[in-house]
Amino acid sequence: MIIKNRRRIDDALDTWPVHGMGGVVGALLTGAFSEKRINPYAHDGMFFGNYYAMVQNAMGAGFAAAWAFVLHF
Repeated sequence: MIIKNRRRIDDALDTWPVHGMGGVVGALLTGAFSEKRINPYAHDGMFFGNYYAMVQNAMGAGFAAAWAFVLHF
């Protein structure tokens, strides 16, 4: 809210904090904490020895941000 008010950003529905940052944090935490014991069809996450899952989710979040940036302009 402080940054939004200081820079006078018109984001009445708070779409960037909710969907943008929430999606990035959710994607990264899924890559970190996913566990095959809870979901047998998924893969283990970074904290269970699969660092590649975190890399995949980070790349997906980065590609989604780049795609949104390109479409915005």
